[in-house]
Amino acid sequence: MAQNLFSRRRQTKRKQKNKRHNSEFFDEGGDASALRTCEITKLSHEGRGIGKLNGKTQFVEGALVGEIVTAKLINSHNAYDELQMVEVLKPSPDRIEPFCQHFDVCGGCSLQNMSPQAQVDHKEAALKEQLSHFGQIEISHFLKPIRSENKAYRSKARLGVYFDSSLNKIIIGFREKQSKRLTDIESCPILCQSIAGLVQTIRPLIQELDNAKALTHIELAASDNEHAIVIRHIKDFSEADIVRLKRYSELENVRIFLQGKADSLALELQTQKNDLEYSLSVAEFHHAKQDTPKTITFAFHPQDFTQVNSSVNQALVSLAIEQLQLQKTDRVLDLFCGLGNFTLPIALNCSDVVGIEGVQSMVTKAGLNAEKNAIPNANFYTADLHSDFRTKHWAKQKFDKILLDPPRTGALVAANYLHHFNAQRIVYISCNPATLARDAGVLSTHGYHMEASGVIDMFPNTAHIESIAVFVRQKK
Repeated sequence: MAQNLFSRRRQTKRKQKNKRHNSEFFDEGGDASALRTCEITKLSHEGRGIGKLNGKTQFVEGALVGEIVTAKLINSHNAYDELQMVEVLKPSPDRIEPFCQHFDVCGGCSLQNMSPQAQVDHKEAALKEQLSHFGQIEISHFLKPIRSENKAYRSKARLGVYFDSSLNKIIIGFREKQSKRLTDIESCPILCQSIAGLVQTIRPLIQELDNAKALTHIELAASDNEHAIVIRHIKDFSEADIVRLKRYSELENVRIFLQGKADSLALELQTQKNDLEYSLSVAEFHHAKQDTPKTITFAFHPQDFTQVNSSVNQALVSLAIEQLQLQKTDRVLDLFCGLGNFTLPIALNCSDVVGIEGVQSMVTKAGLNAEKNAIPNANFYTADLHSDFRTKHWAKQKFDKILLDPPRTGALVAANYLHHFNAQRIVYISCNPATLARDAGVLSTHGYHMEASGVIDMFPNTAHIESIAVFVRQKK
């Protein structure tokens, strides 16, 4: 059955009347002859359908592989066109009904219209293609993917805030698809329950602030037993606003942090308390009582980098330890260690571990987390891992195993130097398959073979691909 998205967009438009500060994607009075019919043959890495029309590539937002759709042109370029799907003439068997009322407009979850299994299959195919194309690596063994719940999984989120003077109201939401404009959201079903309700309760608070126009975004963060809001503002709040914020903090039992300057540390509004906390349950594989895993508690500031999917993070840490094949006598190096998310669990299963991070405040906090959990065999140091670090004292040591969890830019410099440590196994956690593939190619030139790789579905319903790769040193 053909599925017409015009009716859905009309419904969305009616719901958001007097609520959005920008125009819809489609002009309902537009010329229907401008619509194009495309057959979708594959998905791009960001989740858009790809087809051909008169030999020119068409990227169609909202279309799935195997579908025939009509779509409207959004942008035209020399080599390709960008379109928005209007109607599905022949649906894919992988197509499902999105569960979020804002899916047609919001750019947060581009794959909600695809079944969860098809999403993972797509991510595995994209990972395989990237490794082959950029790293000349063919995966011989795919690890079983780590799956996630589709809803209520996200413990941190950043939402834009905009005061629409024409409507005299606050707009709160994520960016629209292929746009910098905000979608005014009523709810977000991917947020974990402890912070999902804050989207609604904070709106009237911001609306009544004297300084409402000075807010640019808010960050929501949930810990194991608390939740917090970071408010970014470009002008100081009035005394009356501070009173309102404190009252909201007490009524909603939420900790409020204020960030007055970009890239500055947000300070807590009320009396300074301890950091937020999350915990991991870690098996001590070489401990006599393997049936009683140790709980490690991590303290973090709401602006610190932490994995936003708690259940997947738990499974990922366990998988990384398993793939490192740790022995009691192993010395382990953890690069881009952050708060010690992998370092401290590793420490329970080896002789000693060294964690390296480029941000001094994170290194300090990682050390405090080690002390907090009485883990004496983890040591942390600050170093820029995107430049030559071979003169550092820790870099002159030998390590049996290495784990690295770099940012999206990857770890090109480290990949060129890791062979000097003579490690037997390397586990690489990646949030960008393109830079993983590039770095994997470098590691292969230095004698490391990719033994296995797998998808970590850290961000279901999005095109974001988190993955793990395991390398072993080849015998000379």
